[in-house]
Amino acid sequence: RRTLARLSLVQLSLKAGAVEFSGPLLASHWRDAVQGVTVVQLNPRLILLFGRDGWTRINWDVRCRLRGQPMALWLHAFYSTHAQPFPLKVTTLHSLCGSDSAVRRGHLGGLDNWRNQTLKPALMAVQQAVLASGGWFDWQVLPSGLVTVERSATAASRR
Repeated sequence: RRTLARLSLVQLSLKAGAVEFSGPLLASHWRDAVQGVTVVQLNPRLILLFGRDGWTRINWDVRCRLRGQPMALWLHAFYSTHAQPFPLKVTTLHSLCGSDSAVRRGHLGGLDNWRNQTLKPALMAVQQAVLASGGWFDWQVLPSGLVTVERSATAASRR
């Protein structure tokens, strides 16, 4: 309920090519307590920003399993957009995820600590959540510092 209340206050300003959108994220949301169903309706004008292939379907069951694990949630969303993920450096993932951890050039063990204490446990959490949801997700951090990921792809991500 608190999350939906916060989301109902979200105002967006987005641009996709020549199309610009400014307005609320949600059109409405309601809950039927008897049936235990919550319905969330996005602002229908958002569709103007996305073509046929301009969006990614994300497995909600996996998201729920990863609740409270921000790095795992980010990795899941990031890799959900890749039908065949290509290897990325640990430093690249660190930069892309917006981590504010104290990883500085010359800081002994900074990136190694992030890799071992944040990235690897998050990748393991994603793997376990995806497997529990009937999907497939495998990963490896190579000695070269490259992170490889293989995953089951949806029809949408294969396009």
